[in-house]
Amino acid sequence: MRAYRFAAMAATLLALLATGIHAVYVAPSGQFNATENVSFNWTAGTINITSNYTNLVIYVDNSSTSIAPTYFTTSDYPTGSYAGLTSDAGVRCFGAAGSVGTKFYIINSTGSYENTTRAMNTSQYTVFSLYAHPECPPGKYYGNFSVKNVTNSSDYLSVTATVNVPISTSNTIDGNKTGYFKGSITSAGYHSYYLWTNATTNVTSVAINLTGLTGDVDLFILDSQGRLLNKSLSTGTTNESMDPVRLPSTADAWEIRIGNATSSYTGYLHYSTLNSSTSALNFGVLGPNQTSSTSTYSLSNLASFPVSNVSQSVELYKVHEWKGISTAGNFQIVVPAFAQKVSVRIE
Repeated sequence: MRAYRFAAMAATLLALLATGIHAVYVAPSGQFNATENVSFNWTAGTINITSNYTNLVIYVDNSSTSIAPTYFTTSDYPTGSYAGLTSDAGVRCFGAAGSVGTKFYIINSTGSYENTTRAMNTSQYTVFSLYAHPECPPGKYYGNFSVKNVTNSSDYLSVTATVNVPISTSNTIDGNKTGYFKGSITSAGYHSYYLWTNATTNVTSVAINLTGLTGDVDLFILDSQGRLLNKSLSTGTTNESMDPVRLPSTADAWEIRIGNATSSYTGYLHYSTLNSSTSALNFGVLGPNQTSSTSTYSLSNLASFPVSNVSQSVELYKVHEWKGISTAGNFQIVVPAFAQKVSVRIE
């Protein structure tokens, strides 16, 4: 039941994070309005500024930015943990001793890296785009920055920001088609990580597992519509591991969700470069005098490095359905001796 509860919540969450929260926030002087909360994932966040005064100049004070990770501590990702986490990147992502944390790229409406508006008159507005540093470790970041009146720095708004940095080749996905993320769930709830399905090239599926668990967490993966694609519900502190999920032909943003208990964890993504000539085998229908049927397919490796220890597993199953029944009754099926599991679902 936990899987279905998580899946039902996903569509609302993704819609919220993709669009952000755009409440109107009025400066103490009443001379300008700005977006109160900025929340975004893999796209840019936006802050809308509207003037209520004549000849007003506003700037986004990036020096006051204080955006810090919420899923992990800086000790989880020391300098050099992955290729993109250089000492300079570490300062951008975590801040040096005594400094503030992550700073945004701030781009004005003309596409220039600029954080000051033109002189605006009453009812004029402008939009700034905010971009997180993609080389920072994946996960959720939270904090605030200031929007100020140039001529009166005490007249400012403190804007809340929530940013989700996706798992990508800019951070932990390496040339061997593996990636990772880590953190600790310290209170009720769950952690969400995001990735583009085309984050790396020449791959066909991705498998995800969790290790280093200290609690009974569960693992889910959902698409951008909130549909549950796969899950792992091991008990206790047993590692969570899910079978590979085939990547779609068109790019999509997927969510990896971890929850249901407090726990530390390290997650791994393992991309497959094996490609099959078909996504499904059709053996057709056996005639009365037939004992077998043959269907063929071919495998190819899309990567420039060899793939070893390739094996296959076979799962044979049969589906029985009873539809449109509104009264109680008994339902019987014949279960062969070699069957290992019977699954029943009522909808």
